[in-house]
Amino acid sequence: METDPPNERPLVPEKEGNYSRENLARCFIFPALGGFLYGYDIGATAVALDDMGSEQWSGTSWHAAAANSVVRGVIVSAVMVGAALGSLLVLRYETDWGRVKEMRLASALYGAGALVEGLSGSPGLSAPLGLTVLLFGRVVYGVGIGLAMHGAPTYIAETAPPSIRGALVSAKEAIIVLGLTVGYAVGAALMHGVGRWRYIYWVAMVFAAAMAYGLSGVPRSPRWCLLRGYADEARAAFEFVTPVPAPGAFERLAGHVRALKADEVGPQSIPEIVENLTSTPASAYGLRAGLGLVVLQQVTGQPSVLYYVTEIFEDYDLGVGASIGLSAWKLVATMLTVRLIDSYGRVPLLQRGSAIMIASMGSLAVAALFLDMASGALAWTSIVTLSLYVGGYQVGYGPVTWTYISEVFPLQPRGSALALAVLLNFSLNGVVTLLASPLIAFSVSFTFFVFGALAVYGMYFIHAYVPETKGLELEQITTMLTQLAAEEDLAAPPAATAGAV
Repeated sequence: METDPPNERPLVPEKEGNYSRENLARCFIFPALGGFLYGYDIGATAVALDDMGSEQWSGTSWHAAAANSVVRGVIVSAVMVGAALGSLLVLRYETDWGRVKEMRLASALYGAGALVEGLSGSPGLSAPLGLTVLLFGRVVYGVGIGLAMHGAPTYIAETAPPSIRGALVSAKEAIIVLGLTVGYAVGAALMHGVGRWRYIYWVAMVFAAAMAYGLSGVPRSPRWCLLRGYADEARAAFEFVTPVPAPGAFERLAGHVRALKADEVGPQSIPEIVENLTSTPASAYGLRAGLGLVVLQQVTGQPSVLYYVTEIFEDYDLGVGASIGLSAWKLVATMLTVRLIDSYGRVPLLQRGSAIMIASMGSLAVAALFLDMASGALAWTSIVTLSLYVGGYQVGYGPVTWTYISEVFPLQPRGSALALAVLLNFSLNGVVTLLASPLIAFSVSFTFFVFGALAVYGMYFIHAYVPETKGLELEQITTMLTQLAAEEDLAAPPAATAGAV
């Protein structure tokens, strides 16, 4: 039975204590470098692709293959294959690893992947060997992305005070965009030199080393420690961020976790994990809302289109400078979302962002259909509409989805549910990225018409199935989802709900 949209059922936020800005910054910045390195790869690859496929600048024997649109799609999407593999590893082992260990592994894989990517352009490598080394390096780097994009938002959400949790998790998206901008800028500085595209990738090793160093000085997640039974370490981690907690705050948190029977948490097979994710009304409701947003984030196209935006702009003689400008605008729009998400709310931003995307994609589809490719009018229309498309995505699906999936799942299945969300994210990203290159080559108009139609459905989905979570403790969100699931009769059998929070 259809009910009112699940967005006006606020619970009263609990009081929080005084947190340490310095320690909170450390618990944000170094995990967020994992997102920076993800964004850096998008910008770096968008520029490096052109040089590695150039007979003049590649410095390899496989430049002709790299210029093929299908091969370019494979090179770009290989990192998404790695990210999906990383998500599978997290899905199986995150309970044992914990958030911080995941991120440390990610920093090592980022550094190793970047090293191998650059080595693929070494003089003397045959075409099959050079491409194989490049693809291997991109898969390794991608595994690091899969680990980091699970560990970072989970860790930030589990350590941040509720009043700024949305801002901090969304700010991680801003760090991704900053990485994208730096990737474009480094690429622009190093492009058009024989074999210099290799150095574009090697720059990532510096940031990976900084990430590894910084993570050595942060505590493990207090919620993960409680779930594993490490009570003293959990209290120390809690007070690392909040030295002066509200009275009884840690005890309330510990009580919530004790109800989850932490001693029963352990490694599970993937079928057992999937069964566990739908075993309570709250997790089933959260899974539908969270995974739905992940799907919409990808099938509306922007993460994939960004890999080819330099290519699109070059068709209009705009060059890499336009790509840098677009990514800078993307960062500005993201920072606006960071500023508003904890006061304005998650759902209103998703709705406004979707509306902007629909308008911009419709305009670009019509313009590309009726204006001549060489027309200056089409070039300027492309700049304006792509800017609106990027802005709308960064107001909504970009940062808000990552914030939402980091908080909407109950604690016990949160790690597995977020791993599944990240796996779905990168699997869809890989598919859409692989298809985007030939699709854009076929018709820019048709490409953006499809993305726009999917965004229209997204407006309905947000209205019907996505409840507001701003300002609530993570445990209060679980209570709200349980209530919403009961209203919708989205309940598991009694035996399955015995351990529900």
